[in-house]
Amino acid sequence: MNNFQIITAWVAVFECQFDIVVDALRDLLTRIQAREIRPLVFGFVEIGEGFRSTSIEFQEKQHEGGMIFVLFRVNYNQKTGKRVETAIGVFIIYKNNDVRTRVSLQCTLADLDETVEIANHFAREAYGHGVNVEVRSLPTDK
Repeated sequence: MNNFQIITAWVAVFECQFDIVVDALRDLLTRIQAREIRPLVFGFVEIGEGFRSTSIEFQEKQHEGGMIFVLFRVNYNQKTGKRVETAIGVFIIYKNNDVRTRVSLQCTLADLDETVEIANHFAREAYGHGVNVEVRSLPTDK
């Protein structure tokens, strides 16, 4: 498997309604974007001619079966003023008619560790608020 293939790296079933899961993911990603929560793999990195600030941003879109959240790693080189966005993962939340909501995460092999870290943080936070979550990290061939 090469680094450009998209893989499904994480699947979770939340025992709560769709809107609660969407709000919880939106809240977590907003807090990460605002740097209230700092995933281990992100921070300030010195490279080349200047300092690069690395952060996470996201966009949300509706699809016929629910919602999609696209995560981007944003690098900003303060010296050159260049901003580079790289898509690192896609959360797909499927809307059901009952109180179980399925979420899957797709990402490239190159971004697997950092993206799954965010997914697991999301599951832990939901569990901490009394939501039962069944999570399966899916094995990948490297």
